[in-house]
Amino acid sequence: MVDNEANNEQVDDLENVDEERTQIQTQGRHVQGVSCTVPNMPGTSEVRHNITVSDSDNTITWVIPGADSYSFGIGRSSTLATQEPTCMIYKGQFFPSKKDLKRLVGLFSMRENFEWKVKRSNKTTLHLVCIIDNCTWKLRAVRRDVGTYFQIRSFVNQHSCPLEEVHRRHRQASAVIIGEVIAPRLQQHDGRLIRPKDIIADMKQCMTSKSCTQNPGTITDLQCADDDTFLYFFMSLGSSIRGFRRCMRPMIAVDGTHLKGRFGGTMFVATAQDGNEQVYPIAFGYGDSENNLSWEWFLECLRGALGHIDDLVFISDRHASIEAGISKVFPYATHTICCWHFGENMKKPFHRKDVADIMDSAARTYSEFNYNMYMEELHRLHKGAFEYAIAAGPHKWSRVQCPQRRYMLMTTNVAECINSCLKFARQLPMMTLAEFIRNMLQKWFHDRHAATRSMRHQLTDAAHLVILKRVEKCNYMTVNPVDWNIFSVKLKRNQWTVNLHLKTCTCNKFQMDNFPCSHALAAARERNLDFTSLCADYYKRETLIDAYSVPIMPVGHPSSWVMPSDIASRVVLNPKSKRQSGRTMEGRHASSSEGQPHSCVEDVDNQDIIAGGAPSHRWLMKVPA
Repeated sequence: MVDNEANNEQVDDLENVDEERTQIQTQGRHVQGVSCTVPNMPGTSEVRHNITVSDSDNTITWVIPGADSYSFGIGRSSTLATQEPTCMIYKGQFFPSKKDLKRLVGLFSMRENFEWKVKRSNKTTLHLVCIIDNCTWKLRAVRRDVGTYFQIRSFVNQHSCPLEEVHRRHRQASAVIIGEVIAPRLQQHDGRLIRPKDIIADMKQCMTSKSCTQNPGTITDLQCADDDTFLYFFMSLGSSIRGFRRCMRPMIAVDGTHLKGRFGGTMFVATAQDGNEQVYPIAFGYGDSENNLSWEWFLECLRGALGHIDDLVFISDRHASIEAGISKVFPYATHTICCWHFGENMKKPFHRKDVADIMDSAARTYSEFNYNMYMEELHRLHKGAFEYAIAAGPHKWSRVQCPQRRYMLMTTNVAECINSCLKFARQLPMMTLAEFIRNMLQKWFHDRHAATRSMRHQLTDAAHLVILKRVEKCNYMTVNPVDWNIFSVKLKRNQWTVNLHLKTCTCNKFQMDNFPCSHALAAARERNLDFTSLCADYYKRETLIDAYSVPIMPVGHPSSWVMPSDIASRVVLNPKSKRQSGRTMEGRHASSSEGQPHSCVEDVDNQDIIAGGAPSHRWLMKVPA
């Protein structure tokens, strides 16, 4: 350290002529041969003193001959180029000028999340108060009689106002203050031209690492091109991964939606549905567009996060890149398509709403007999539409033809619901959007965990509501036992056979949804069995509590982040893709088939299903306000 650094370390209340030693921490700085210019008492000239330095155990012993009491305030020095500037403030502290004082107080206020305003300022006085009226925080500094030094004479560092509110634009976040924060990054750079977006990229790198640290089990990935431009980003929070693997039905809805920010791009979403009809986000990703490479990369990251899931089923629209990616990355999984999107696709070439309605009924039915009947009717109405449906693959769009359980999810509502929740957030920069998503899920997990613990039934509220609706139909059914577990259930001219031990019914709902149909409930009532025992664990209250039991933690203020060197030194440049010209459409055009909202438990085609199997309307899904 040289003289100009020592000049910034000021001495307070230099009065007597006794020799005294004091020690201050130097935060790992190596100090040799230091001299210091100390302002003397009023009416005398400044005196240069030699300082003896001992650099053992990161502690410096400052010896100033002729000084009785003194203290050092760490001010602006050359050390700021290699370490983060200090923001310690205390009564009696010296500053070379009013400008330096305001600069440090500005940094201090940003770290402590409050704003201040100037109550009085002139050549000799600076009086600062909290921006909130009647708050007790205040700072008063005056200029010493000799020189330009300012000393803090009064400092009340207690707030009587709430500090929870975060302002988007901090009035103390000036270019000078921001420069203090990023100065270490500039000093350590390899010599390339540094632009503001490069500095932002450093923060992006740190944020992904901090998310993993604060939320164990979180998986993030970032891929760049050879020229360091951004390509793809993936994020799956540890709490979501754990909850899906332990508590959710093995069915994932994937979808892509356009980003509305400066560089455009696409956001990828993977979502499940919990036992209370609520969307359960699993993973998010960002890429340039919906193409084979981006979808394959996103699905590979998803597979790395989730591992192997037995009987896994994906549901999506008919995008060719999604189908190609799933068949390559998840060869053991079953890929299905949204029956609502499939019906909408049929309207375009054939212009027949009745054809789309028949197609929708054939897709949703649980009965093989009804499926064949609908397909015969479709063939009679329009042979071309029939051939179109067969070519698309009935195992992809039909519930009864699917080789795996589709449960009650016949549409991609759960994924589209997330897109709707992020309608305005999709205008934000990428990492701001990622933090918005993390904060949204943090609130969802907290609120849902509290709401689930207050449920009064063994089943979730949504499942309990469906049970009540189906029990009403039992009053009109006749139950004839065959043996202890097998029953014949009749309603008018219809007859079904229920096996309570195997949890099956000839209507196929019981085994396809892992949830009792009305016929099974009638048989269970004949034996005085608890209805809950017939439901899969997915629909139970305790499972739902477990799904949201691990909270999602905040990542904290960037000033508290400690980043590995390999992450902090990585450079990520803005993507090359640009958003399309023109004004971005805020909403979407409703299709001709979208009418009034349906009830969450409304039966469709006389099939008792939860909201996931109802016609595709996003308002059916439950999301927090």
